[in-house]
Amino acid sequence: PKNGYATYVCSDCGIDRKKVPFSCKSGFCLSCAKVYTDQWAARIEAILFAGVPYRHTVLTIPDALRIYFFRNARLLSELMRVGIRCLEDTLRTVLRRPVFGGYIVVVQTNG
Repeated sequence: PKNGYATYVCSDCGIDRKKVPFSCKSGFCLSCAKVYTDQWAARIEAILFAGVPYRHTVLTIPDALRIYFFRNARLLSELMRVGIRCLEDTLRTVLRRPVFGGYIVVVQTNG
């Protein structure tokens, strides 16, 4: 790796080795981005209520429509608002009563 790495050798056998790359601290690097994501998830988990069921929902954009979101990033916030409305409408229909959820919405534009 560009930033180098450390090699750890088993002190018992001297054969087993593990290379650990030095962090570049970039959000564009998938290894470093995972560290930031894990830290963010831990902060969110710390503020959630214990014993309350939570659901993870992913909204995706079909390939044919992605160019419109790329050209107009404001459409992403509208997609999130419409997605929340859709989820609440679905819950109201299924549960047959008014439901209002709390939402943590994250946009992922890579991968």
